[in-house]
Amino acid sequence: MKYEIRESTELVGTASKPCLRVVALRDIPSLGVTKGTEGGVVSGPHNLSQSGNCWPAKGTRITGNAVLREDARLIDFAVMRDDSVAEGTSVIGGATIVADKAVIGRAAKVGGIRAKRDPLQYALPAGMEARSVEQADTCFIGGTAQVFGTVQDDAIVTDAARVEDTGLVLESAHVGGTVSVAGTVRGTVVLIGSQVVAKGETVAKSPPLADDDIPEFVPRSI
Repeated sequence: MKYEIRESTELVGTASKPCLRVVALRDIPSLGVTKGTEGGVVSGPHNLSQSGNCWPAKGTRITGNAVLREDARLIDFAVMRDDSVAEGTSVIGGATIVADKAVIGRAAKVGGIRAKRDPLQYALPAGMEARSVEQADTCFIGGTAQVFGTVQDDAIVTDAARVEDTGLVLESAHVGGTVSVAGTVRGTVVLIGSQVVAKGETVAKSPPLADDDIPEFVPRSI
């Protein structure tokens, strides 16, 4: 067996609550997991396969009938719930939520913690650096969506949309309907329909600047 489930506690707000936590019974060298390492919180053994190298890191959660299997990984503060599935060598991170009957597979990369892209960078004058801060992505994958490519930042993929291996859905883009993405969708674009974004194609939209976000230019002293 790869892991066992132990009764434990987790901090919810300022209170400790009982939970079920996975604990490694053997090393998983490729992930740096050693015997005795505590993993994430689950509802039961049905959430995590004993086969492969799949592993939910401490800080993650799998609830309902969601399943993590094969060599898929759940990292950071990611959550899987409902009847969602993560498989292949996919990695789900940040504060991403995978819900409903969504499938994350193959070598998909969903969410993470990084220097956050500032959407204002698309409206800043040339040569002006975009502001950035390290924070967790807040992606949401739901419906019967299938993701095999990359979804990052605050992007949303819902309904029966499909992100192919070469697909990128970034920033605050929302892809739904039966949209198929093999190219790049970014910015504040909302695609809800049956569009196809082909490999090599980019669909982007920059958000307007709010008054408080307009950069202040200070003239140089001569």
